[in-house]
Amino acid sequence: TRYPLLIEKILKHTILNHPGYRYIQQAYGCTRQLNEQINKQICEQENSLRLDWLQQHVILNTDENSTDRYVFDELIKFNSISRFHKQRQLLLHGFLMKLLLLADIIVANEIPNDQLSFSIIMKMNEKPLILKSQHTNIHTLWVRAINNALEEYQVTEKLILTDKSLLTVTNHEHNSQAAVAHLVLVVLEAHDLISPTTTVERHRSLNPYCEITVGSLTLKTPFMKRTNNPKWNTSIQFSLYDVAKDIIHINIFDNEFFSLNENIGYTSIHLIDILPCSLDIFLTQPLQPFTQTIYLNNGASVIMKCTIQFLL
Repeated sequence: TRYPLLIEKILKHTILNHPGYRYIQQAYGCTRQLNEQINKQICEQENSLRLDWLQQHVILNTDENSTDRYVFDELIKFNSISRFHKQRQLLLHGFLMKLLLLADIIVANEIPNDQLSFSIIMKMNEKPLILKSQHTNIHTLWVRAINNALEEYQVTEKLILTDKSLLTVTNHEHNSQAAVAHLVLVVLEAHDLISPTTTVERHRSLNPYCEITVGSLTLKTPFMKRTNNPKWNTSIQFSLYDVAKDIIHINIFDNEFFSLNENIGYTSIHLIDILPCSLDIFLTQPLQPFTQTIYLNNGASVIMKCTIQFLL
């Protein structure tokens, strides 16, 4: 911080028409930028060290008789990336009874007639969690820090969902003008899903959902809880523009509560390769659905019922 202050003083005592004024101004901007980058790196390093310390000292689980750090069948890693591709941060530390993950907090409320306590309502628990601080100023810091971070989380979540929605609607409306057919897929079920070997330690079970892309449109099923053989029975519809060339991209993800969703199987296949007969013969037959089993890259399979509705 010393050099930006020194250069700032030099700049203040340098007349505007001095030949070196512009260079001093540039130097001042560079030193400030460098100082900000250094401070940012220091903060990130301190945050990383604190999260690593917490990982070693905090008992975190959903089973009172267990200390294996699993919450909802997922091993929690504090020093990691959140499900919104952001580095986790330690907001505040002090003498409270629980460590809370922001993704599951709905609101933090103050307790009437008690200046030291506040309650937290979470998605994972029906009963409010009441926490007590040692001083009123610490109580205020906790409530403010949680609500500010929660507001930022909700804004980020809303922006991501809005961007995806706008992209889907725009592409769908743009492409539907040239569509030659509609493809109706009923994603029935999947079999023998497994976690990647590199991530097995972080999961006790899978919460799979299927994501399908045709052209520029991507749609997905709901996720099924704790199963390797999910039954979705979800209907989705796409517009087709060239039946002979259209490709179906299938991805199955494990829905994560506290980290990025992981891909547990994928494949891409031309539409004509799943038809029950050649395209020429298929075009002469009456409209009727057909069911196909499609195998993924890791041996797992997805069963889908397909209907192609040609447009006049």
